[in-house]
Amino acid sequence: MRIEIPPVMTIFEPIVDWRKEKGKRYSLKSLLQFIILALLCGKNGTRAMSRWGKGLPEGSKRRLGIAAHRHPSAAMLCRVFWQLAPEVIEAGIREWAKQVHRQLIAAGLSRGVAIDGKSIRRAASLGSPNAFLVSAVCHQLRFVLAQLAVDDKTNEITCVPALLEQLLFKGLVITVDALLTQREIAIQIRQAGGHYLMYVKANQPKLLWALEQLFEQPSKAGISPFKHAKSVDKGHGRVETREIWLSDALNDYLDWPGVAQVFCLKRTRWEIKSNKYSQTLVYGVTSLSQAQASPAEVIQIIRDHWAAIENGIHWVRDVVMAEDASTTRKPGVPQVRAAFRNIAISLARLTGFTSVTEAFDTFSADPTLALDLLGL
Repeated sequence: MRIEIPPVMTIFEPIVDWRKEKGKRYSLKSLLQFIILALLCGKNGTRAMSRWGKGLPEGSKRRLGIAAHRHPSAAMLCRVFWQLAPEVIEAGIREWAKQVHRQLIAAGLSRGVAIDGKSIRRAASLGSPNAFLVSAVCHQLRFVLAQLAVDDKTNEITCVPALLEQLLFKGLVITVDALLTQREIAIQIRQAGGHYLMYVKANQPKLLWALEQLFEQPSKAGISPFKHAKSVDKGHGRVETREIWLSDALNDYLDWPGVAQVFCLKRTRWEIKSNKYSQTLVYGVTSLSQAQASPAEVIQIIRDHWAAIENGIHWVRDVVMAEDASTTRKPGVPQVRAAFRNIAISLARLTGFTSVTEAFDTFSADPTLALDLLGL
């Protein structure tokens, strides 16, 4: 099945140009296209974008609707970010991503969604309000489906229900970290036709105690009460072993909505060069039954969650796109700029690049490829 990517500029259709006609050198559409093109070519800050734009070939400028002898200044690009309402941008991205995600689900290319939060650290340290963002990320393609800012007076638990309302998740597995292991969230996911996989830690003490008691009890001779799977991976100078045990023995005992299995996951990491070992043990619950998910499949779902969140979004935005180093602190602007980064990441993923860094290097070497992607 061929995936049709809607024109990215449909995200910005509701935005009305706030500028006066007198003295206007660039259309708003040209400026927005310029920003996305610059991000796709690896330019993160407004100064870097402006310097890069000065040397952009005449043909590329023409396709953007920019005169050959001109290029947007850093100050002008900053004003664009300042004037955009984050709620409008995020709503546009959600609708755009929903059109893509619906096709991915139909093609069997999307099977799970990870929910997690991320702080824009430098902006937060400089006093920018609402600099903590919670996102929904497609497991398989690792692009953002929706994002919301968390009010400084609350935490991500309060805004996740609103985020979930924006998603298509009938038949999908929603994965969350321990903070979001909440009864109301589990109920909302199940009522919408989705499944959940949740970690259990000290914020759910009774649930954690029950799981610890179950998996710490000695097994009877010749009888294995748990389903079991093991995976071993070697790379980046280390060997990681994952073992998981699953059971449905607590289904009638636990007062947890929709629970079908509980699990205990042991991760062991061996750093080959230093010969150091580390081990972690985590517990969790899922609404996936033994018929719906084998132990090996549950391991894969857990791996997909962390790959989507840590490697797919956090690492790319923090390291590749230098988000945490950004000193932007005007209210709302850190979220707007994060939304633009999400657009660039999504375009890179949806065009077949497994590495966002490779995508940006490719577009930087030949901006016409990125212009084609933008439909210009």
